[in-house]
Amino acid sequence: MVLKAITKNCDTCDSETQMVVENDDYQSWQNGKLIQDAMPYLTISQRELLISGICGTCFDKMFGGFK
Repeated sequence: MVLKAITKNCDTCDSETQMVVENDDYQSWQNGKLIQDAMPYLTISQRELLISGICGTCFDKMFGGFK
């Protein structure tokens, strides 16, 4: 298993989030697999940050929270 370290800053507040994913899972997502299927071990907030560039706190402020 090869791990990939990701550091991502929120496009809105610039807060930094670090996460570690399996490289094969990351590549599967990049190749079209749904992120929740490719990396179910990430939190909803981490997955949203990877998809949209918006952290969970900013998402909650803009849209009223994850459901």
